[in-house]
Amino acid sequence: MIFYNMDEGLNERGDIDEIFNIEKISLENFFNELLKLSIINCEAERGCLIKTKNINLENEVRNNDEPRYCVNLDEVDNVPKSIVYYVVNTLNTVVVNDGEKDYRFKEDKYIKENRVKSILCIPILVKGNLKSILYLENNIRTEAFNLDKIKMIQLLWAHGVVSIENSIMYNRVKELNEQLEKKVEKSTESLKVAIVKLKEEISQRKQVEKALQENEDRLRTLINAMPDCVCFKDGEGRWEEVNDAQINLFEIDKEKYIGKNNMELGEINHFHKDTLIKLEENEKEIWKEGKIRREEDFIPQKDGKVKIFDSIKVPLFHENGNRKGLLIISRDITKHKQSELALLESEKRYRQLIECLPDGVFLIYEDEIIFCNNAGANLIGSKNEIELRGENIKKYLINDYYEKSKEQLTKDEGFIPLREEKIKKIDGKIVDVEVMSTFYPFGGENVILNVVRDITERKKNQKLNKKIKEKNKLLKEAMEYDKLKTDFFANISHEIKTPINVIFSALQMCCLIVKGSDEENINRLKNYMNMMKQNCYRLVRLTNNLIDITKIDSGYFKLHYENADIVTVVENITMSIVQYAKIKGIEVIFDTDIEEKILTCDVDKIERVMLNLLSNAIKFTESGGSIYVTIKDKNEYIELYVRDTGIGIPNEKRASIFERFIQVDKSLSRNNEGSGIGLSLVKALVEMHGGKIYLNSEYGKGSEFVIKLPAKLHPDKESKKCLHQHSNVEKIRIEFSDIYL
Repeated sequence: MIFYNMDEGLNERGDIDEIFNIEKISLENFFNELLKLSIINCEAERGCLIKTKNINLENEVRNNDEPRYCVNLDEVDNVPKSIVYYVVNTLNTVVVNDGEKDYRFKEDKYIKENRVKSILCIPILVKGNLKSILYLENNIRTEAFNLDKIKMIQLLWAHGVVSIENSIMYNRVKELNEQLEKKVEKSTESLKVAIVKLKEEISQRKQVEKALQENEDRLRTLINAMPDCVCFKDGEGRWEEVNDAQINLFEIDKEKYIGKNNMELGEINHFHKDTLIKLEENEKEIWKEGKIRREEDFIPQKDGKVKIFDSIKVPLFHENGNRKGLLIISRDITKHKQSELALLESEKRYRQLIECLPDGVFLIYEDEIIFCNNAGANLIGSKNEIELRGENIKKYLINDYYEKSKEQLTKDEGFIPLREEKIKKIDGKIVDVEVMSTFYPFGGENVILNVVRDITERKKNQKLNKKIKEKNKLLKEAMEYDKLKTDFFANISHEIKTPINVIFSALQMCCLIVKGSDEENINRLKNYMNMMKQNCYRLVRLTNNLIDITKIDSGYFKLHYENADIVTVVENITMSIVQYAKIKGIEVIFDTDIEEKILTCDVDKIERVMLNLLSNAIKFTESGGSIYVTIKDKNEYIELYVRDTGIGIPNEKRASIFERFIQVDKSLSRNNEGSGIGLSLVKALVEMHGGKIYLNSEYGKGSEFVIKLPAKLHPDKESKKCLHQHSNVEKIRIEFSDIYL
């Protein structure tokens, strides 16, 4: 047995850690060990620890057994529930010396079934709150738990609870200490970073001061290297700073500039005295206005020439309104002015050239005509170009191509090549013209230059040629249509004549057979009757297709929409033709990547589309082949695939396979019947649903038809998941009537 001597105490920290192992203590293992000690010291047969929350069995330990976890107390029968609930309600220790005789609990189901002898049930309290219940049991003898054992167990668990609380408190204090240490460490690091940043800022400030000085030196060097004259005067008009270009202009040393005004400089440089006095008067006006002024200054030179400067003069003021200084920047534009004069001469020559052009030339600014040549005036129907100046160009246009041209000029880097348009003359006559547009600098603005050519005669010739081509085209189309019509009627004659002949022959045979009465004749009669019925179905199918295609062409064909499960619709119609395919030795495989997809459609027409495609697949697939029907969900639409391993479609027929009255096999000895209407009707029905149909085929390797239908829902229709198939048999007989099984 394990004992704990309260008189000796535990003063050393190492003893506490060694006994309770506070840092590494595991609550689960700790309670398991306490439970084992309790069983051993009380000489109990078995025991368990019960949590009071939801009354769950937490651990159960049998003597010399490993602990195991139990389920909810309501679901087990290995403890007396009446004793457990009694302890929960009273917080009292329960001792049962003989379970069969104890009047309080002898009726408990567990005690009666297991004939339990001795039971000890102790509440484990922490600060007055019930945390768990210790249950011990001895089924061998009565009065197994005496007072000494009970006190020893209570003491053991009291110390265990204190140890757990100490462990939790110790770990919490340790955690707080670690957090505090981290905060101190973080603050120390932040302080170090702040010191480093402060040193960096001091270093950067020195570098900035040095860079500022270097920039100032570079700026001074740059200003002196500028070809423009740069100078700065103080509020009294005295020169404070000038660059080399300014010094060279008036041929005065820099030392003589500084601190002097224009009047004083005029006494030094007598040649420019009058010029300097005029500039002084000009500066007084600038100070009076208090605004930036840009103007041209004329400076005479000793060689008799005059230099022209484009000057910007900026007056600067203190916050109180007193003069601070005057900044003057002047650029020599003498050569530019000379170029302007040369440009005027060149413009005069170009104007003469433009007047001689046979095409109209228009300059447009803000929708107004600012210039046009004589050819342009004649094109508009004016006596001379002066009458058109100031007129809005839109007055002579018959559509909005001018606005579109302005937008296109901006996008296409300021140039639009020749294009055909129409203009309206003053007398209202419409003229066909050819126009080229571009941006053109004029009078300091970016205007639109239009070169316009009259192409009326050329358009007449083009229209005449176009009419000739159209007539030739109509003649060719008429010939092709006549041939198509001839082929169609030949085909229809064959289609109608064949079933009529068969029906007639079958009827004749029926008349002969009726005379006999044996069973063999009756069976033969049934066969002929079936032949007649199938050919009647063929005539019904042909008639239906002709009527429907005519309704579609005339716009009278209507769809009856409903919200239906397209997967169920396609699967049902596919499965309903499996027997027909089996008779021909063809395997039909249906696959889908989605179990349900509700969308708006005409169920009857979708079934008709699928039956037509499936009948074609059966027609052109040999025995032993396969037909695959697949559905793929693409969220906003679904795709239906009908693929066969049949003969395929030749390359020259793929482009026209959906056209009306087109057949892959037109020979009179063809293996399968058909009018050439079916696929054109399929295409029309799919497109009326807002979908598309495609063909993928390789001759000799089979064909694949792909249908894309939009996955939309009709807000006013209820969704239908399942559909009845009562009418599928009749539909299949009609659509499969030209397949001879």
